[in-house]
Amino acid sequence: MKDLIEKYLTKFKNKRGEPVVYEEIRHWNHKYNQKKKKKTPAEVENLSRTVLDELEAYGLISQEKNKIIPVHPFCVEATLSTTRTGVAFAEGGFPNDIFIPPSSRKQAKHRDRVLVEITGKSREKFEGKVLEIIQSFTDFFSARVTQKTHDSYIIELMDLPDHPWGALVSKDRLEINDYIVVEEMSQSVRVAIPERHGANLAFRQMPVYRLHEKYAKDSVQTDINRVILKYNLPGQYQETFGLNKKELKNIVEKEYNNQKRVNLTQIFTYTIDGKDAKDFDDAISLVKKENGYVAYVHIADVSFFVSADSDLNKEAIKRGNSYYLGNVVIPMLPPILSEEFCSLKPKTKRLAFTVEMHFDKDARLELYYFYKSIIFIDKRFTYDEAENEIRKTRSILTDSWELAVKLIRQRDNAGRIDLNISQPVMVYDKNGSIKDIIAGKILKSNRLIEEFMLSANFCAADFGAQNEFPFLYRNHPVPGKENQSTLNKIISGLGIESSMKDFSSGEIQKMLDVLKNHPAEVIFQHLLLRQFSPAVYSAENHGHWALKMDNYTHFTSPIRRYADLVVHRQIHAWLDRIALTYNPGDLTFIAKETSRLERLAMEAERALQRLNAIRFIRKQKNQPFRGIVTGFHTLGIIVLLDQYQIEGMIPVSEVSNSGELKMTTEYSAFLPRFQKSVYPGVALNLTLKEVKWEEIRLFFSIDSFP
Repeated sequence: MKDLIEKYLTKFKNKRGEPVVYEEIRHWNHKYNQKKKKKTPAEVENLSRTVLDELEAYGLISQEKNKIIPVHPFCVEATLSTTRTGVAFAEGGFPNDIFIPPSSRKQAKHRDRVLVEITGKSREKFEGKVLEIIQSFTDFFSARVTQKTHDSYIIELMDLPDHPWGALVSKDRLEINDYIVVEEMSQSVRVAIPERHGANLAFRQMPVYRLHEKYAKDSVQTDINRVILKYNLPGQYQETFGLNKKELKNIVEKEYNNQKRVNLTQIFTYTIDGKDAKDFDDAISLVKKENGYVAYVHIADVSFFVSADSDLNKEAIKRGNSYYLGNVVIPMLPPILSEEFCSLKPKTKRLAFTVEMHFDKDARLELYYFYKSIIFIDKRFTYDEAENEIRKTRSILTDSWELAVKLIRQRDNAGRIDLNISQPVMVYDKNGSIKDIIAGKILKSNRLIEEFMLSANFCAADFGAQNEFPFLYRNHPVPGKENQSTLNKIISGLGIESSMKDFSSGEIQKMLDVLKNHPAEVIFQHLLLRQFSPAVYSAENHGHWALKMDNYTHFTSPIRRYADLVVHRQIHAWLDRIALTYNPGDLTFIAKETSRLERLAMEAERALQRLNAIRFIRKQKNQPFRGIVTGFHTLGIIVLLDQYQIEGMIPVSEVSNSGELKMTTEYSAFLPRFQKSVYPGVALNLTLKEVKWEEIRLFFSIDSFP
């Protein structure tokens, strides 16, 4: 089959987009069959059909009734994803990623947009080579000085998976292990590098960089800047986009007289947010009635201020969402909107988009309405303040919590997957430096907000689905069978006889009950989360598996998520019987882009958390640590620190003299130095051995087995 694929690739490439009739394909197959003489004509025909279907799936050909039309040029656009070894894969929504050997990358880097030519196939993956770098992900990089030559410095780009080298031409005096920011130049140079042993020189062709700035060591801002560079995040807003405080105030005052808006200023309305929050997207009102509840979720009416054809909207979709880096926020919208006119601050009148939901006494949703409104925010609670109110025998939040409890029970009974794993919380001092890492608590006030927002999001998606107009959904697919198999192997490795038959909430709960108070209970929850597929935006509605909802979207955070703003515009246009803002093609593009930028934001925020954790834990160097094994890597054993919920690694050199980890099964390893086997869930007493800031890694040694 490999030969046949290569034959087709060559033939289609040479056709330069000209149609190929099936008679010609049959002629190719006949010549192939004569050469091989091992397959019947029917077998070759089946092989041919498989190859053609695969090429079509990659967008390289289109098949019509009597002919095949290859694309020209015969290649695909993709995003490059590199590995530590220099091997790369081209990703682009293909059935499988395309394998790119190190020699075929053409100096393309991680996340660059590239043009790839398919050259062949090995096993399940097509192989290819980079023809052209369409767009560099970034031109600026964090780097470490590694060597000094007679006329330049050798640098290592720290935040790319393969840590590529480059030549830095700079008049500034630099020292080995200096951390710097460099800009890539459009040239390369042949550099003479001293070999590790002896006086011989090795010559390598390297890209050239120039010095942009030096990092200040042990600086909070250094860590933030590094993350911004690594993920090419946008900067703070400098442009005003014509937004003027006085003009905005006049426009809003005029809108308060709009008779189409429902005036809800007489209903008690409150917000619950974090203590340090600046942008308040959502507020709640609740009226308890004899036969049930009327819940109002009010969302900042961002679409009133940001029109779909404005320059500000173009900037907002480029950002995709706000980025939360420690106590620094890079907002999706300018602060004059995100922190002022759109923010639902206490004791202020605001423009809102409201969903009014009617529930019966058992919290069953009976009906809902969407409309533009005017609200007054009577009270702002922090989560801790709201918690205190909820715990009182009777308070202004009692009825809201009563409804939330019923919604929780109803959704749990419906099979919602709700692990409630607490996340580590970074505590910062007034200078922005991390002073502690504490276990986050899931409060009743958190659950209250969550349940009301879930209801609002469901209603928005249901409205789009019932009215059958183009809409943006939030889908969460069921994990695959291979994910279930992986978990069952790990469970078996723990010595537990039970296994999961599927990924239903009942099976998950059964395993949680089996593992209750077991040392591996927490680690099972973390491993379970890793098997979940990510939720994504889509113009098609496939439901949300974890929430057990057939219809779901994001409606409640248009200040910080572009997807929510899109949903607002579509619902508003439908209600006002005006032309819809987006067609299915628009929504497909927006879904793909917002999903990509959401993942980028999550990675950036986690990277800063790890950098913060490294700075904090380094100060605790002489303290004992307790870690739980979560997995294995070619470099060593991955452990999760109990008290901080931060991952670290035990290098292979700490447990073996052979230089490699001796895996006894797929999910267990034997440690020769300790004459013991370890597997996910095993607890270890650890000592901090080394902190590598350039790799954002913590390395530990094993003290003992508790």
